[in-house]
Amino acid sequence: MKRSLLLLCLIFPFLQTSAQLQFGFNTTIPVTDGTALELPWAGGIDFALYSQIDLNKDGRLDLFVFDRHNNRVSTYINNGTSGSHCWEYAPEYESSFPPLIGWAFLYDYNLDGKPDLFTNYRSGIMQYKNDSPVNGLHFTMVDSMMDEHLPGGNPSNILASSF
Repeated sequence: MKRSLLLLCLIFPFLQTSAQLQFGFNTTIPVTDGTALELPWAGGIDFALYSQIDLNKDGRLDLFVFDRHNNRVSTYINNGTSGSHCWEYAPEYESSFPPLIGWAFLYDYNLDGKPDLFTNYRSGIMQYKNDSPVNGLHFTMVDSMMDEHLPGGNPSNILASSF
């Protein structure tokens, strides 16, 4: 019995990984509950922070969502018309963002027209510059620990809670 339990404990993680690789979601399959559900494959969002960014370079602001509950990035393309929004889940942009923890938002701090990325890091603020090429999305870390400069003193880490 002990040997069987040990064998199961050793094999289970490999079976689980194999199953995850083998069974992916096909996001083109419609999901209905009598009517077609909008964004059925986008996943749940529990504790979101929202920012705008032009992900596909079409001149319309799309949506960046950071879920603080599970540190998950979700991206949505704005397919609406002028004055209205119609969000389409676009997971292909999510891998362009670096790993984020605690909170994250986009803000164009250097006024180059491209929103830059800020996130929590070790009770401080990590800053990424948006240096995206014409076609694509890319962020480069500028500062892993933003400092404040106090009068007559040494630089000090800006304290930023992960909550």
